[in-house]
Amino acid sequence: MHMERVEEKTGWLLILHGRLDAAHGRNLEDEMEDALRQGAHRVALDMGGVDFMSSAGLRILLRYHKALGALGGELVLRRTSEFVRDMLALVGMESLFSASEGQDGGDKGCPGPWGDGAPSYLLDPAGGFCLDLPGAGEERLLGPGVWGLGLGAFDDAPTSSGEILAAEGYALMHSPGGGAPDFMAAAGSFVPTVHFASGVILRGKPSHCFRFVEALPGIPLSLLARGALKALGGPGVALALVAETAGLVGARLGSSSPEGDDWRAVARRVGQEDFFAFPAVRDHLAYRPEKAYDRHLALVVGVATTNPVGPLGAQGRPLGEREELWGHFHGAVFPFRAIPQGRVELPGVLEKLFDAVAPVGLLHLLHDRRPISGAGESAFLSGALWAGPLREGKGRGA
Repeated sequence: MHMERVEEKTGWLLILHGRLDAAHGRNLEDEMEDALRQGAHRVALDMGGVDFMSSAGLRILLRYHKALGALGGELVLRRTSEFVRDMLALVGMESLFSASEGQDGGDKGCPGPWGDGAPSYLLDPAGGFCLDLPGAGEERLLGPGVWGLGLGAFDDAPTSSGEILAAEGYALMHSPGGGAPDFMAAAGSFVPTVHFASGVILRGKPSHCFRFVEALPGIPLSLLARGALKALGGPGVALALVAETAGLVGARLGSSSPEGDDWRAVARRVGQEDFFAFPAVRDHLAYRPEKAYDRHLALVVGVATTNPVGPLGAQGRPLGEREELWGHFHGAVFPFRAIPQGRVELPGVLEKLFDAVAPVGLLHLLHDRRPISGAGESAFLSGALWAGPLREGKGRGA
């Protein structure tokens, strides 16, 4: 089969020539998977040049009709050959792929901070987050309406503490030396609880949802944070994003936990200035000197601020090449899975994600600023970002 791709304003047009059968259908599958990765959820097929379609080819059309529909998109046929029309009529599917072009697909949003193809959606004008910095050994309930990150454990065992990430009732932990991260999800009256050595808790709800799409090498994390700060117009912002990765730069605790058998000892060790200094960082952190987990899906939670001496204090690290932007971010990694287009809500995206796949990694995201050999910072290709300004009030509580 020969295929041509035409990228249009509303999506992709694929012009097919030849046979659509089991032997040649992989070409179409590859193009459709590429469309899903790049966020082109509206795909039109010109099948005027298809002289044969088997049941295997029809099954490919049905699979991606369902996949795109679940993401708020559609698969339509603009033109069909006589053989394809007869095949669709015989199985009663001639109207299934009817074009609905000209429909706007719902709320198109407003222009976002990252240019064309990156709309912004207002979720709640009163949205925002209160900041809570748990003390060593304090526990927090991480249910809906709570985001969090830091170092801690699901049980009250300081020596098993690892990286923590939480959002909307889902809490993940990566134990030192462990394989895949463990996670707990709120259900019924159960709410995940974490004992923290240190960390950041954010209570509230996002005010905006931003969409973005970028070709390789992707959008750096610092640029996403800077854009959200500019769009919300404040000195501090809470961020959560679900996006395809162009590579993550980060670290996690190594095979042994920080020295000490109580939470304060763990917190003191992590709080020392040389904990992230090179080369001592290699003694207690598992760190790769190059980007990892490219073309995966990441859930990232954190805060960004232009005031490093504010309430975030020691929780902040420099973001990007310019010193005025600071932040603290953790990222959980999953096998790639497309997410719906347009305006989406974080709880719904996470529910579908955790129901479908399991996390494969969890990192404290860093910016490797070493001259020449540094890996730089994490970058992303496309996805959704939810943000809300940091509000006054500590929002404390277990």
